[in-house]
Amino acid sequence: MPEEAFGNDFWSLGHAKVNAILAKMSEVGTPLGEYVDGQMYRGILTGFNQAFIIDEAKKNALIAADPKSAEIIHPFAIGDDIRYYHIRGKKRYIILTKIGIKITCYPAILEHLKKYQKQLEKRWDKGTHWWELRACTYYEFFEKPKIVYLDIAKESRFSLSKDTLYLGNTCYFLPISNKSLLAILNSKLIWFYCSRIAAVLGNAQKGGRLRWFNQDVMKIPIVLKKDKLSKKLDYEVDTSAIAAQIEQLVYALYGLTAEEIQTVAGSI
Repeated sequence: MPEEAFGNDFWSLGHAKVNAILAKMSEVGTPLGEYVDGQMYRGILTGFNQAFIIDEAKKNALIAADPKSAEIIHPFAIGDDIRYYHIRGKKRYIILTKIGIKITCYPAILEHLKKYQKQLEKRWDKGTHWWELRACTYYEFFEKPKIVYLDIAKESRFSLSKDTLYLGNTCYFLPISNKSLLAILNSKLIWFYCSRIAAVLGNAQKGGRLRWFNQDVMKIPIVLKKDKLSKKLDYEVDTSAIAAQIEQLVYALYGLTAEEIQTVAGSI
């Protein structure tokens, strides 16, 4: 039965319980922004994806025409590819024409981009030349292990990217590969916390979508003690099989009581 059926007193009691849990989490945890030293980054905005984002067939054709093309073609993912503990392989790629690139060294790619020259010239966020992407100071982090997530989601969808992977502008990432941190971020407890502090499209308790803006994500309280969760994670197997164990470990890290765990579980 919904809380409203019991009247305002019951609602106030439930609200107080939720606030007490949020306060406990904030008290024992370190804000994620501090934990990662403020290193939270957004994916790339090309200004015209049709030119820069290609499928595998086009990638193969460009490399066949000129093997050097492979030097600036990299795996790419959009927000919809980011899932709970995994990244769906859609075989997308980005043509990475950084500012200062000698585009004449890549004739096949130059010919491909020329097809869209008029549109690329009109971009307000391009580099110095029409074929260049906008400036980005953190390209190097796309080629290292990172925890990735998307900007809008109706469920926890954090995943670990071990290898080079460039991301679209609907994705964000943390340049860190800590599996315990990943487990915490994917937990029901953190969803419970964020659904109370972040902007929501609809009702977060009824299938609404959370907006994972950096200013809110940076507030997430993180508790990690001696990397207790890492041994529970194995990316060669189905992580969902041990999801229940991970949830209990996360509750324990934050010191939740049985009653508090029931409150969290009952609200999701």
